[in-house]
Amino acid sequence: MAKMHRQGDLLFIRVDEKIPKKAKKRDSKVILEGEATGHTHRISHGADIYDMMGFPREKETWLSVEDDIAEIVHDEHAPIQLEKGVWKVVRQREYNDGVISLVKD
Repeated sequence: MAKMHRQGDLLFIRVDEKIPKKAKKRDSKVILEGEATGHTHRISHGADIYDMMGFPREKETWLSVEDDIAEIVHDEHAPIQLEKGVWKVVRQREYNDGVISLVKD
């Protein structure tokens, strides 16, 4: 069973694969900036963020945790700790009246 953590509208899933070769490493440590609040999900230490455009035109995000632990922080949520490895970041979606949209945290 996959190891998972949730922080607000983000789900972190540990995967047994490598970061895709087409993914680009980010300079920033901000995983996602909240559209509704302006608060950010960010890495306090221990990981790098990679992005790649997926299908259909949605950005896919991965974290590469090289230290034993990476901590993810947000002003409105408790911090979470991710163990060493590759983590896929999934944004929560909602379905309303036939429309699928990303949750705005």
